[in-house]
Amino acid sequence: MSIRQTWMHYASRRDVGMAFVLGRSEDWKLNKALNKENYMYGDMIRGHFIDSYFNLTLKTISSLEWVDAHCPHAKYILKTDDDMFINVPRLLEFIDGHKDKRTIYGRVVDGQQSDRSSEPKFPKYATGVAYLLTGDVVHELYMQSLSSSYFPQEDIFITGIMAERLNITSATRLASTKSSHTNSTNFGGYF
Repeated sequence: MSIRQTWMHYASRRDVGMAFVLGRSEDWKLNKALNKENYMYGDMIRGHFIDSYFNLTLKTISSLEWVDAHCPHAKYILKTDDDMFINVPRLLEFIDGHKDKRTIYGRVVDGQQSDRSSEPKFPKYATGVAYLLTGDVVHELYMQSLSSSYFPQEDIFITGIMAERLNITSATRLASTKSSHTNSTNFGGYF
């Protein structure tokens, strides 16, 4: 509820849409409560999978599927975790100043090293807490993910492995700042 009462109010703008993406629960009471909440607010996309950490990749693929089917002309798609605070005015300012194509913006990790090699184990990727996709890559990411082996770390899978296969510009770091809350580099004050 706190997201709806804070930064999600920007969804009332005609050029901004926001939704919660969830799977299903094995608890029928929770599913019933979520169905009631969605009836009241109409802002949930419910996938056909059990909502768990292991299924984050399925959740993200479901998001891509929904955007591909219902918002094919969206210019940008922000994927963020529900415990993030989004500075929507700054994010919109950033978007207005960028007309890039085939790009993923986010906090970049240059790939993880394996224990036995100096070669990166994974390509560069944007961490899953929040990343911004240009709308022109949604369909390709969705289709490519359907024909690829399942990988449980959604950020590495979508913004790293799939992006690399599709020659999407490597996750591009926005202006770096330090967050006092997490002491980590964030998206230039947008999150």
